[in-house]
Amino acid sequence: MPLPQALTGETWAVKTAVAMLPLLVRCAKRGQTVTYGELDREIVRRGLGHHVHAAAYGHAAGAVGDALVETEEEWGTQIPPLNALVVNAQTGIPGSGCDWYLLHVLRRPQRGITEHQRRALAEAVREMVFNFDRWDELLTEYGLRPIPEGRGKHRPRGASGKRIR
Repeated sequence: MPLPQALTGETWAVKTAVAMLPLLVRCAKRGQTVTYGELDREIVRRGLGHHVHAAAYGHAAGAVGDALVETEEEWGTQIPPLNALVVNAQTGIPGSGCDWYLLHVLRRPQRGITEHQRRALAEAVREMVFNFDRWDELLTEYGLRPIPEGRGKHRPRGASGKRIR
């Protein structure tokens, strides 16, 4: 399977979504979240893109979510939304742009959720993301490489307090 339609194109959001996918897989495998600002710093630090306002990452995160929905249909199996790991630094939960993906994976038809409901849904989905065991297969399917484990002095911490590098 080539890259899903949601990850093809030349826009900043698409290019950034492709760049951040291996970072989000690493977070998933380590059981961590990452703030929008941390994601921006890590993308820039790794030379995968330039600095943008952290809120812009919502568009790239949405492209990741859309790609996983496309792949879910192709594979015939549920894939939890990696974009649910990208969280607001103050609230520790994804922004409202992630609501559809949270509700989709939990098969809930509800719309217009409150922040309290979003927090509960995000926690449930986060566990699904952490427990999904096909992330490396997904990267291979997309022609992307996982980020190798390494030891370095500078390792940014994710929103959960764990290092993301």
